[in-house]
Amino acid sequence: MSRFFIPPESVNADKIHLKGKEVRHIVNVMRLRRGDKIVTFDGTGAEYTGIIKKVSSNRILIGIEQTTFRLPEESFSVTLAQAIPRKAKMDYIVQKCAELGVRRIIPLQTARTVVRLRDGREGSQYKRWERIAREASKQCGRTQLTEIDRLTGFGQAVKGITSYELALIPCLAEGVRDLKTVLLNYKKDRSSKRVARIIIFIGPEGGFTPEEVKASQDNGAIAVSLSKNILKSDTAAISSLAIINYELGTARS
Repeated sequence: MSRFFIPPESVNADKIHLKGKEVRHIVNVMRLRRGDKIVTFDGTGAEYTGIIKKVSSNRILIGIEQTTFRLPEESFSVTLAQAIPRKAKMDYIVQKCAELGVRRIIPLQTARTVVRLRDGREGSQYKRWERIAREASKQCGRTQLTEIDRLTGFGQAVKGITSYELALIPCLAEGVRDLKTVLLNYKKDRSSKRVARIIIFIGPEGGFTPEEVKASQDNGAIAVSLSKNILKSDTAAISSLAIINYELGTARS
């Protein structure tokens, strides 16, 4: 059964008052009508199963029959600090990493980032990435949405490393450590049962500069290797999330 996103404020007691683009998708694309069963989620962990009571051109009234809160006991929450790549690769990264359970994505401006977003363009692109993350969450069964930050400079991003328990920067620098080994050691050494906050920095097509790698290490990041091969930016992001999920368990859903 298809799932649909609803804003939390659309829920009122045992009813959902829905309007906007999602209504058009439900009515015109999915062809749902009065009396049909429907499953919705609000991005905060709540999932609602109900029956469509009323349908108009731009509004739907849903009667809630069951409410489920699905906030799994996770062992970690991942933030992806992603240098913006060329063309549509960022759209692809947002989609696939949302499916893999990334909690937050920080679009990065680095020294070798070719793409330069103007203020107006950034606003529209930001909304596009939010929509892509929301659609990915709907499709893969997540009950929480991936947060998309505003464009952030690399220097500002690395200053925030101290708020994470583990910071990783895949790169081609000398002395990098194998990501799998780093994660296994981290998992073994952790004594706290609270949710581990992890941030991973992924560079642009030209990679991070030596100065950027050093700056991240000076702030506590660990330089790691993902593969014997040199990976493209989008491949590196997806591979990193997949490896972290496999080694540490299941990310926030």
